[in-house]
Amino acid sequence: FLHFHSGLEIYGIIRGEARAHYNGMEFMVRPHDCVFLDAMLPHHNAGEDFESIVAHLSTDSVINAHATTGDYSLLQPFLLARNSVEPVLRDRPDLIETLVKAHALFASEDAFDKLESWTEVQRVLVAISRSILSSKQPPSRSKRNLHIARIVHFVNDNLASNIGLEQIAEEFALSPSRLS
Repeated sequence: FLHFHSGLEIYGIIRGEARAHYNGMEFMVRPHDCVFLDAMLPHHNAGEDFESIVAHLSTDSVINAHATTGDYSLLQPFLLARNSVEPVLRDRPDLIETLVKAHALFASEDAFDKLESWTEVQRVLVAISRSILSSKQPPSRSKRNLHIARIVHFVNDNLASNIGLEQIAEEFALSPSRLS
């Protein structure tokens, strides 16, 4: 059933197939596929006889997992998946194995095993980020909206100076025809 909840979700398909639904998108997931999504958006899987392993993460834990304060690179794939990037890494048995290991460590009574579990989840987050951020995906709507917001801000700041299309294009290293 379609549901949503706080945080982020990573899951891997261990066996079988399912039809995944996420934020209005629909796609098939198969063994060794790794799915990443913002769990605040509607999602669910439909299929018979499939097995998956799921990790629920708080958004803050993903943001704070990075050594540099304010670096959102581990969160970016989840944000991109909201708009234009299919939230699946296909045929990644290495990531599924890492999720299984993380789950087993987390189930342990030992506090250090639980800590090591988070380290394994971070490995998956880094792999997702590397794959998505280095791919040749088309720019997302959110990225385009950021560019547009910067242009609007520039225009508003320079209204009194009678700027034209050429000056705006030059400021943002775009051709005037691209802006119009």
